[in-house]
Amino acid sequence: MRQELKNFSGVREDEARVQARLKLLRDTYAERGGIQALLQPLGLQESELIAYLRLQSAVLNFVNFRFRPFASVSDEDIKKYYEGRLAAQLKKSGLELPPLPQVAGRIEEILREEKINAMLDQWLQEIRPNSRIEYFEDVKADE
Repeated sequence: MRQELKNFSGVREDEARVQARLKLLRDTYAERGGIQALLQPLGLQESELIAYLRLQSAVLNFVNFRFRPFASVSDEDIKKYYEGRLAAQLKKSGLELPPLPQVAGRIEEILREEKINAMLDQWLQEIRPNSRIEYFEDVKADE
């Protein structure tokens, strides 16, 4: 992904998203010894976490830029999901099926994300043979 991000120089991280995610982590771990309590056992510094959050944000922006325009969802797709998957899930849970217009927007989001994920998986399979992949082993300090 980093290799591809270099080819798409117009796609950058969203600094507001990075700072919001960092604030959420700080708030979440505030009562558990702070963010350092999360990072120390992992052997990470806060600057490394921020770099990871920036990479994550850039990847999300790249995926949205590269795949979202091609992830179309038809009314028929929504109806099939509603009558099939959603109806079965709610019936299994003993819940009532809401009217389609009430849930159509959320169903469209779900189906769009599923299509984007499928396109991303396909794309990764296609580029993997031509990519340089580095594997890192977990090396213990006493070895």
